Amino acid sequence: MVRTGKYLVVLTLCMVAFACAGNKPVEQETAPPPPEVQMPEFILHRVLPGETMAGIAKWYTGKDSDWRELARENPDVKPWNLKRGDLVKIPLRMATSHTNQPEHSTAPKKHRKPTQKTAPAKDSVPEEPEEVFGPK
Repeated sequence: MVRTGKYLVVLTLCMVAFACAGNKPVEQETAPPPPEVQMPEFILHRVLPGETMAGIAKWYTGKDSDWRELARENPDVKPWNLKRGDLVKIPLRMATSHTNQPEHSTAPKKHRKPTQKTAPAKDSVPEEPEEVFGPK
């Protein structure tokens, strides 16, 4: 019986040792943190026909007088000679509106000439037929 007692004690100690070994924190594989998304510093605006730097400034900043600062931020763009397709950078610190400027707000107005619906007045002189032979 002493022998059985020794086996029981050894078996208990082994079980305690394995149990303690299992309580150690398991190193979990940690995924690398996702890359930080950098917010852009500018809003890019593509110039439409008829737009001016003041109109673009008014849309994004609320003040048309901010066109000078936009011109300083865009040294490669000529503020007096904007062309269709030019890119204007609007700094986020200036922007109060973060949506694109709608086309209808800056497109030049199309003026239509009024059409005449009345028939042109005829001269009082009767017209001669085109195929008249002989002296006139």
